Amino acid sequence: MQLKQHRNRDKRLFLKSKCKRTSYKILLSCILLLTVSIPHARLGPSPVNVEPVKMQLLAPTAMHFGEIVSPNDAVVSARTPGQLVQIAKVGTRIKKGEAFAQIVDQNIPHRLNEQKARINQVSHRLEFLNNEVKRLNTLSKRNLSAKTELDFTRSQRDQASAELEEMQSQFEQIKLSDSYQSMRAPFDGIIVERLSDEGELVAIGTPVIRLVQTSQLELSVRVPIDLLTFINGNDNLLFSSSLGEGLAQIRTVVPVAEQRSRLIEIRASLKEEYWPVGLDIKIAVPTGPAMQVLAVPRDAIVIRRDGSHVIRVRSENKSEQVMVTTGLASDRWIEIKGDINQGDRVIIRGAERIQPWQEVKISETNDRLVTL
Repeated sequence: MQLKQHRNRDKRLFLKSKCKRTSYKILLSCILLLTVSIPHARLGPSPVNVEPVKMQLLAPTAMHFGEIVSPNDAVVSARTPGQLVQIAKVGTRIKKGEAFAQIVDQNIPHRLNEQKARINQVSHRLEFLNNEVKRLNTLSKRNLSAKTELDFTRSQRDQASAELEEMQSQFEQIKLSDSYQSMRAPFDGIIVERLSDEGELVAIGTPVIRLVQTSQLELSVRVPIDLLTFINGNDNLLFSSSLGEGLAQIRTVVPVAEQRSRLIEIRASLKEEYWPVGLDIKIAVPTGPAMQVLAVPRDAIVIRRDGSHVIRVRSENKSEQVMVTTGLASDRWIEIKGDINQGDRVIIRGAERIQPWQEVKISETNDRLVTL
């Protein structure tokens, strides 16, 4: 009897537990059904940025390694001997003509005074000889003085005049050496290395600092000479690095190849100046002729496992997913092939969260991108 009661109780507990699990499943299914069945229209239009599909002149490219270089990277040396009593620290930014170090030569003031005394001495002698020439010239006209004496005095006067010019030139040289005691920057830049320290005695030509210009930077890349045909002087080169991507306009192509590597150098001016000098970069260099292709901004491409697509906005501001394949790329544009035409509007910002046939709200300007 007791065994039968235990069996009945276990059966009731099992049926009750099964009923609860079934109720949970039904409730979860209802929630999912309600979530999926919410129409896109009730979510409201999503703000997006769009750009039209355009015909662009693009060329095939290959990646080459290069670096960011400075137009001026110089070792600044002392131009006068003396003791280095002051020097700016590493990392100091200085302008052209600004002092960064001070050299002291205690002999310079004494040399200046000595040279002034010599100039005064020669000046007085020259003044005397000028007067003597005038006096002898007057006497010579009256036949009261020998002509040879007059010629000799004139020679001494001319010699004293030349000596005075030499003394004045030496005086200016000493003044120039005095001005060199204050070392000044030859261009705008940053001190990246101190090659001499305070208290050291320096001679003419002793390296003091290494100064690097950090403005008007350029990229340098060496490419095979065969690519010279496809490189134009005003082209923009796209480059990438560990710090991001950027653009540079070709400034010059040096049409001289190295004997061993047969590579030529390309120099391109950077459009931004925040890149560090010496940064390793990869540059996309044209390897073939440019062609007119259908292209969109790179940001318009949405990459998924099943392929790449763009989101086209139709006339009624409804989104439509269009599968595409990509081709040539240059700057911010990339070639696409698919069921899409020139002039179609594609989303360049906000496409990741757009569902097919969802209504969108197009931003009036792309100066400010929508927030994802």
